[in-house]
Amino acid sequence: MQFNKKTRRLLLQILAVLFTAVLLLAFSLAWYWKPTIAQAIRKNIELSTNNLYSVAFKDIHINFLTGNFSIDSLRLKPNVLVYKKLDQTNQAPRYLFSIIIKKLEIKNTHPIQYYFNKKLYINKLKVEKPIITVYYNELYANRNKTTVNKYQNPYELIKNTMISLNVKDIIFKNTTLCIQIDSATNKNRQFVFLSNFYVKNLVIDAASQTNHNPFYAEDIGLSIRDFSYTNKDSSYNFKIEECTASTASKSFSVYNLAITPKLPEQNFCDQFGFQKTRYVFNFKSLIFKKFDFEDFIYRQVFHSDLLEINKMKCSINLNKTFKINTLRARKFPQQIPFELALPLTINKIKVINSEINYSEILPQNNLRWHVSFNKLKGEIDHFTNEKKEIIQNKLLKIDFDFLLNNAAKTNLSLGLFYADNKRSFYCNGEMGAYNLAKLNGILKPLAKIEIANCKLKQLQIKLKGDEMGVNANISMKYKNLRVKVLAVDSRDNQLKHQKMYSFLANVMVLSNDNPSVYGKFVHPQFYLARKPQQGFFNLIWKSILKGCKESIGYSEKVELEMKQKSKNYKGLPRGSK
Repeated sequence: MQFNKKTRRLLLQILAVLFTAVLLLAFSLAWYWKPTIAQAIRKNIELSTNNLYSVAFKDIHINFLTGNFSIDSLRLKPNVLVYKKLDQTNQAPRYLFSIIIKKLEIKNTHPIQYYFNKKLYINKLKVEKPIITVYYNELYANRNKTTVNKYQNPYELIKNTMISLNVKDIIFKNTTLCIQIDSATNKNRQFVFLSNFYVKNLVIDAASQTNHNPFYAEDIGLSIRDFSYTNKDSSYNFKIEECTASTASKSFSVYNLAITPKLPEQNFCDQFGFQKTRYVFNFKSLIFKKFDFEDFIYRQVFHSDLLEINKMKCSINLNKTFKINTLRARKFPQQIPFELALPLTINKIKVINSEINYSEILPQNNLRWHVSFNKLKGEIDHFTNEKKEIIQNKLLKIDFDFLLNNAAKTNLSLGLFYADNKRSFYCNGEMGAYNLAKLNGILKPLAKIEIANCKLKQLQIKLKGDEMGVNANISMKYKNLRVKVLAVDSRDNQLKHQKMYSFLANVMVLSNDNPSVYGKFVHPQFYLARKPQQGFFNLIWKSILKGCKESIGYSEKVELEMKQKSKNYKGLPRGSK
């Protein structure tokens, strides 16, 4: 069909009139509904929170043609008077929130449908650079540890104002999260920058109670970058490059976590005035899988089926030149979970591509010894501090494979029993073929022995003990042992070779081979009592060292006899000890 020029002009005029009419209608509706919508927003917030929160904003912009509207300078704030009344009846929530938003944008919604049908659909809700403050009252939490706040289904909060709420996408960009913890002594503020926070397909309606999606959404995720924190006594700094989480995958990940002391090694114990182990941790990644987000948010319980630790590097140092803190008991590994205030269960921890370095500075002569556990991999089973979990399984099990000093292939298995007042444990291990001369860095300061030559065939350890001591069973097979006996020269505080001791040891005392050429096999079995304030791993190490010394024939009794006999010989340096 063809239109003449006059007809086309008429059609254009009609369309222009209709378009103008629609615009006028849209503006009229916006002008008419604007106060109603503003009042509805304020009323809904107050009703859904039982007047605990109120909302204020500068202006609302509505476009009925596109279904878009925005809110300028929005602020959600708690009502302190209502909170205090709830606190008096132990009904106050653990957390309060305050939100400041410069601009909130809502895309493709239908306020008319909400007004008539009480159903609200939003295609996209976008917020740029919000400031969210979370207030945590530590005094209230400690006072009401046994009080469980009544949980309300989200639908219970909105059912008086709408039938359903469906938001397809919620996006928070560049969010500043401030966490304020009020304690008896001070107010501690910690800022976290969320580069991204999103919610996919949030649905709240009458069926919400049977909705199996966490927090009634298909997925909730976040990304935190460049987070730093200092612990309570200001002795350690924590820094995270990135942390991500997703409820859909039931996982959250931490990348490039560094835990570093504020003071260098030589000054670390000065701030305490007594011995304290110094740690440095670096983690490439920690990935928690099958993490229960609802338990964590609603009940403050940390549950994860699996934690994968990749490329952990840990440096541990203990300066024994400082006095022991007799007021603090040394902890066994099974007590570590109970140091955490949060109820926690991790069913399995997998460690790969990791490394641990341990060193001590000895009090007698300031000598340092060092040992490393390289290419470490293994598993930790049943890491928990929850009573119900411990009733079902009382064993914390640790299995590690590593290269001792980056050379000796070693396997170590630990079993530590929860809910045992004696802190019972077992430790089994095996080391393969190794040149023991490579352990001189440990043996020289600790045992005052230097291995000149010795080929280890196999070392097996079986330990079973508790806080009182350990029963040890050591099997050490080796060939061609030659040693140098050392002593500290008090004139310069250095280890010196004692030629007469060494001669007596190699010729008259020590077994060159085990089993010997005659088939005799020395297999030490003994009980080693734990000294007061002796640490767990020190007890393990001392047991192994004692068993190895007895395997070569260098027991404490023999060592004393050698010193007594050597007094009859000349040439022993004065001041040796």
